[in-house]
Amino acid sequence: MHRMSPAAVAAVAASSAAAVAAAVAAAVVFGISNDSLISSIDAQSPGVSAEETPHAAADVSPLQQQQQQQQQRQEQQQQQRKRRQHLGAVPTAKKETPCSTGDTSSGDSSSKEVSAAAAAAAAAAAAAAAATADAAADDAPETAATAAAAAVRETKAETRDAAAAAAAATQQTRFSPKQQQQQQQQQQQQQQEQQQQQQQQQPRVCHKAAAEETQILQQQEKCLQLTANSLLLLLLLLRLQQQQKQEHQLLLQLLQPLGDPDAIQAAAAAAAAAAATAATAAATAAAEALKTPSG
Repeated sequence: MHRMSPAAVAAVAASSAAAVAAAVAAAVVFGISNDSLISSIDAQSPGVSAEETPHAAADVSPLQQQQQQQQQRQEQQQQQRKRRQHLGAVPTAKKETPCSTGDTSSGDSSSKEVSAAAAAAAAAAAAAAAATADAAADDAPETAATAAAAAVRETKAETRDAAAAAAAATQQTRFSPKQQQQQQQQQQQQQQEQQQQQQQQQPRVCHKAAAEETQILQQQEKCLQLTANSLLLLLLLLRLQQQQKQEHQLLLQLLQPLGDPDAIQAAAAAAAAAAATAATAAATAAAEALKTPSG
């Protein structure tokens, strides 16, 4: 489908007007009835055919084409109705026949007028047909060239789009052997770097853990030393107590035969002094034990 040029449209309109005028003249001269006149006009009037109707070049959908064709048919029917209504007022001409008794000159003049009108109508119809044919012939190469150029442009655009899509898909889905090798090398380098980092971090972690363990052990050793010193002090105190008891018992045993109260008091004082001396010695030994850790 292609679009008609303005010259072709004007030629078609002129031919339609000439055909209508010729039909009206013939109807008046020859006495054609209204029904036959309307049928002849409908038959001769080209209207706007489906081939001459302007359409969008190649991007019109079938639904739009169907809608346009329906609109064209409705317009044609409306035009035909208007013509029929317009021609309904034309009176049917009666065919006059010369009287046998009258003058024959009127019959000759009427036959000449009829022939002249018929000739004029035929000439007008021929001229309109020739103009329509010339306009169509002039417009046909231009429309064909335009349609061909549009088709070529559309084909080029589709080919270009398809090539671009194929190139993009190829780049996304395929890699050359060199690119694959480079990717593998990069992956191997990354793995080696990760392994090296892990190996470097492992000694640091081990040293840190060892330092923490050493500190814990040192604290434990200090606690053990304090415990040992406390036990030594308790042992010394027990020994002192035992010694005091033994000394007190010895003093009592020594003083019982004497029976002298003064002697007993002197012995008790001596025992108290000895106990004080022993307590002082025990306290001094405990302090030294706390200051000096045991080996």
